[in-house]
Amino acid sequence: MKNKKQLIMNAAMSLIEKNGIAGLTVSDIANEAKIGKGTVYEYFKCKEDIFYEAMEYGLELCVKDLEKKALANHPDHRKAVYNFIDSAVEIIKSQVFLSFSTDSKICGFDKDSFEKLRNTVQKHYVTILGICEKINQIGIEEGATKKPSYPLTHFIFSNMIFSTVMQSVNGTIQIGIDLKPYLYEMTVKLYS
Repeated sequence: MKNKKQLIMNAAMSLIEKNGIAGLTVSDIANEAKIGKGTVYEYFKCKEDIFYEAMEYGLELCVKDLEKKALANHPDHRKAVYNFIDSAVEIIKSQVFLSFSTDSKICGFDKDSFEKLRNTVQKHYVTILGICEKINQIGIEEGATKKPSYPLTHFIFSNMIFSTVMQSVNGTIQIGIDLKPYLYEMTVKLYS
């Protein structure tokens, strides 16, 4: 059996993904985890503490999954970029982190609490930048890309992918083409 704290985290992530944070209660989380409300309070003081830890837990899972999928089976550069895009699609489609960033304002998190959320995201983003560097290293070894001369190149690459995927998944842009070849071409240009 999973440890109860992990059950709470999984329940919170599931409920946040389905319904967002606003209106979510500790009772909802306990019911989803199939444990008593008192058990939740053995691990957490309040709902906000659950959100922080769920955010940390969810980000960690996403980043590990992103790295595993992007670099699985020693891919060539194109495949590594395509895998990164596919993982970005999965993350964006889950909507859970969009809920954390928007619903947390509705829930009345104060400035310090929101800063804590921001720091959590930033910590994991550093890991994502490391994944971008590994993908580019594959490109360098194949002669498709070069070592970036600009220090923010990995940041620009990851934002290009996540922003384009987010706009595509959410229907903001409807371009009618497969994004992967286009984003790969832009990646090669960025790292040239």
